[in-house]
Amino acid sequence: MVFGCAYPQHQTIFEPGLPEKIHAAPPAGYSETPLVCVLGFASPDTAPGMGGFAAVLLHRELLIKGIPSEIRPDVFPGGGCSDAVRSDLCDNCGQVITGEIRYYFEGSELMPSRVDQEIRVTDLREPIPRVLWEAAATEVSDPIAADDWIILQTSGAAALPAAELMRRNAEKFANMISAAGTRP
Repeated sequence: MVFGCAYPQHQTIFEPGLPEKIHAAPPAGYSETPLVCVLGFASPDTAPGMGGFAAVLLHRELLIKGIPSEIRPDVFPGGGCSDAVRSDLCDNCGQVITGEIRYYFEGSELMPSRVDQEIRVTDLREPIPRVLWEAAATEVSDPIAADDWIILQTSGAAALPAAELMRRNAEKFANMISAAGTRP
C-alpha cells in the first residue's frame, strides 16, 4: 500500500495590460476625460444579460482609475440626439462607451472559460460624434488538470469564472482610456 498526499492547485493570473486589439485611438496628446457614460452592452443569445454585467464592470474599473463616469445600462446606441433620452445623454455625457460581448463561455474543470468583448468610445461634444477608441479584448482561462504521481497526487482546478474574465477585460479597457492622460 502506497500513501501520498494531495495538494490543490490554483490558477495563476497576471495583471491585465491593454486590450489585445486597438483599432482606433485618439491623436497623441489627447487627455480630456469629460463625464463618460457607459451604455448597455449587447449580449450574445447564449448569455442573455451578461452585456449589462459587462457594462457595470467597466463602469467600476473606470471609477477605480479616477475617470468620471456613470452607467446607463438601459440606453443603447444609435441615432442622433433627437428623442428625450438621447438628448439627456448628449447634454450630460461628453463621451459614451458602447460595447458587445462577442463570445461568452463559462468553463469548468474540463473546459476553458473564454470571453471576447469589443468597445467603442464616442465623443459627443462635436457636431458630428467622433469615434475615439475602438478596441477588442479576449480573456481565456484554461483549467488545471489533476495529476496522479506515484508518491503524490494533485487536484486540478477549474477555469476562472467567465465573470472574472469580463472584469479583467474591463480593466484592460479602463487602462486604455486612462493611458490617454499619460501620453506626451
